[in-house]
Amino acid sequence: MKGKTLAISAALMVLLTGGWLGLQKTPAVSDTAGKLLLPALQGRTERITQIEVMRPNEPLLKLAKKGDHWQLPLPEQADKAYPAAVSTVGSLLRALVEAKTVEAKTRRAEQHARLNLAEQGEGGATRIRLEFKGAPALELLVGKAAQQGDGQLVRLASDNQVWLIDQGIPLPQDTFLGWINRRISSIPADEIKAIELSFTEEQDGYKSLQLSRDKADEPFKVKPAGDTAMPAVQDASARLSRLFAALNLSEVKTKLPEDSTALLDFSISGFEQERLTGKLFQQKSAQEGPSGAYWLSFTDESNAPAAWLPAGRHWVWRIEDFAGQTLFEALPKALTAKAESE
Repeated sequence: MKGKTLAISAALMVLLTGGWLGLQKTPAVSDTAGKLLLPALQGRTERITQIEVMRPNEPLLKLAKKGDHWQLPLPEQADKAYPAAVSTVGSLLRALVEAKTVEAKTRRAEQHARLNLAEQGEGGATRIRLEFKGAPALELLVGKAAQQGDGQLVRLASDNQVWLIDQGIPLPQDTFLGWINRRISSIPADEIKAIELSFTEEQDGYKSLQLSRDKADEPFKVKPAGDTAMPAVQDASARLSRLFAALNLSEVKTKLPEDSTALLDFSISGFEQERLTGKLFQQKSAQEGPSGAYWLSFTDESNAPAAWLPAGRHWVWRIEDFAGQTLFEALPKALTAKAESE
């Protein structure tokens, strides 16, 4: 009888101990997997008015919504805002809306730093803050990527609970260039009827050049060079016309650097009476190397459709060296090579 009593007592102890441990145990994967991380965000992305991203030891990034478009301030001139890349902002919001929990991790605040989820200081998290029209803001802390797979460790700013989610939160590394729309112009080559170049100083024997054609499927004729049917000249003409189809920036300002000199004026004419005029400059300084830096701007005389200029025309852009060299040098050099071969 005594042995039976001891057995029952032991069984009860096991059950009680198991129940106590169960209360302390982190919820199992099966209990948490597949739940939306931010259910309150569902159907509300259109009401977001501002996105803030703060990385440790980096300036605060603010994206503000203006109408249907997102924009962010220039690094050196906060009162001027530049268009953000639709795809970049869209990817971030889509990830926040679709992210699902995979597993609950620690709730211990002292463990947050090693997961890069601390409020501040060493092991600090990247903080994302979403502000809404007529509703409280939402803050998410983003920590380390998962050791395996595409997941990431995150937690709500108001909660110590760390979650492993099923995907990474896409955040560009560059706090400005990674977020903006880097496209300066989007002019399809088959919409260009003519391009005119007027050099500040004679370039390879030419003070000005004009490319023109009557139909989009025709090659360009070059004036005043006469017969320009040579492949090298046609190739240079085609490269020049394609340059503005996807011209990207490497830096943007509101004013031209003081140590810049004008290289040429240019104009682009379309088959539907469109016209875009601009200037190319070169910045010569020790920091920019022997070739300097190329800067481009458009003038107020332009009559170009909005689709041609995604960011508008009231900016000064630094363009990549190959783009500046194509605009300034490609055609004169090809014509000079043609003349020397005759």
